[in-house]
Amino acid sequence: MKKTFLIVLFLNIIIYALPSDKAEGYFISFGVGPRIPIATFANKSNFGYGFNLEFSYTDNSKFPFFLFVRAGVEQYPGSQSFYKQSDFSNFSVTSFPINVGIKHFLPPLLKSGVLILPVVELTIAANFYRTLSEFKPELAKKDITDKFTRIGGSFGFGLSAFLMEFVASYNYFPSNQFVAFDFRIRIPLYVKI
Repeated sequence: MKKTFLIVLFLNIIIYALPSDKAEGYFISFGVGPRIPIATFANKSNFGYGFNLEFSYTDNSKFPFFLFVRAGVEQYPGSQSFYKQSDFSNFSVTSFPINVGIKHFLPPLLKSGVLILPVVELTIAANFYRTLSEFKPELAKKDITDKFTRIGGSFGFGLSAFLMEFVASYNYFPSNQFVAFDFRIRIPLYVKI
């Protein structure tokens, strides 16, 4: 753990010591975190979790933000209260979101040691869903698997040490709204100064 912290600190110092008017680079990020269904989605689903992979690009001599594409997988089990009020014995939602967006890093909150930057992101997204509905055995009903797609987007805000960040986001898809909390690790693939 101490080695990881020292490596992150060293990379932060190198990246932020570079002249900011000429930075260009490609990055990959890995994220994980909980998903909290809200609105009508919360009527059937319980807390879920998600994993994602993000590729991003920036050239701050041309634009003051990062462009990125993120793909992931999310899993939501059914809620116990929903089972009690329905004919279902099991209900789960698996989704595969693909987001395209922009990310903007605001001026640092802390400058000593590791830089802490507020970060804002905005995306448009397509989410591919698969729902599994299993009925109580006494009903003798056939289980149902549905597949459908929703178009939506998200808005997020968080804190970043550039190579590590925590972002909370509101994600809107018709009938499937949720709040996501992601912890991400960013790795530079190519940086040109």
